[in-house]
Amino acid sequence: MKIKSNIDGLKKLTKNAKAMSETSQIKLKDFMTSKFISNCSNFNDIEHLFEASGFTVESKEDFEAIPDDKWNEFIVKNTSFNSWEDMQKEAMNLYVKEQLLKGL
Repeated sequence: MKIKSNIDGLKKLTKNAKAMSETSQIKLKDFMTSKFISNCSNFNDIEHLFEASGFTVESKEDFEAIPDDKWNEFIVKNTSFNSWEDMQKEAMNLYVKEQLLKGL
């Protein structure tokens, strides 16, 4: 049985991995996509999730000022995740997978 090599696919995967390795920051809205948010909650996107939380989130500083326990409590009650950390990990895993496989 002969296995056909997919050199173009490997080159694309390598290119995608290199591009990711050169990224120093990923914005929350880039990996907490509308698709992700709507799949794990009753909200259409991260902005609606923020609105419903009752916290004002107009900047990174606003978000960082939210008490961790209150934010985590909101996430547990309003998403399918057991913690904000779990939610971030899953969103980032999906984002990385999508970026690596882009164009394949």
